[in-house]
Amino acid sequence: MTTIKRTIMVPSTETLNGYYLKDKGGKRHFLSVEHDDVVDSPRTSMDNLSHMVCWHRRYDLGDKHSFADTDELTDWLKEQEDQGDKVFCRPLFLLDHSGLSISTHDFNDRWDSGCVGAVYVLKFELEKAGFTFKDNWENVAKGIIEDEVEMYDQYLRGDVWGFRLFEIDGDDWEEVDSCWGFYGNDPRLNGMLDNLGDLEVIPDEEV
Repeated sequence: MTTIKRTIMVPSTETLNGYYLKDKGGKRHFLSVEHDDVVDSPRTSMDNLSHMVCWHRRYDLGDKHSFADTDELTDWLKEQEDQGDKVFCRPLFLLDHSGLSISTHDFNDRWDSGCVGAVYVLKFELEKAGFTFKDNWENVAKGIIEDEVEMYDQYLRGDVWGFRLFEIDGDDWEEVDSCWGFYGNDPRLNGMLDNLGDLEVIPDEEV
């Protein structure tokens, strides 16, 4: 990542970190990648295919649910299987140390982590959403769970970002676009560049 420290004209004196970009005509821009401090949980702001059922004394985690405990959840999932549906379920572990992190894998930290619930997918719901299964459906369910848990983990860790795009004209910079709510801070991976048309990152050696 190219890092600059530059006094800009708009809107005030700032220090920016990000990427130089150029359009097809060679005109330069700068993509300022900035932390998104105002973001809703992806468990409420997005359509999810998995269900996260958590219990915690201090934190409101995962999805809203009415299960009293893990035994009640286990019994309900067994009922779904008895009625002909298929269930793919994984435990959820929380690490609470200088911030929160969640995973389907044990953090192996006896003091600051533990199991807080489970995340599951129902085959019937995937089929209703349009999925077809040429191979083992559990591979699809596993991928969905991994992706959605990773996104929720990024939300809990504060790894959510936005950008402001500046057009450069000599020593003058003008903010021409902005967008927020990207998970992960690399615009080449998180979808930011997909919002920027034909702009492409200028390699460090060409800056």
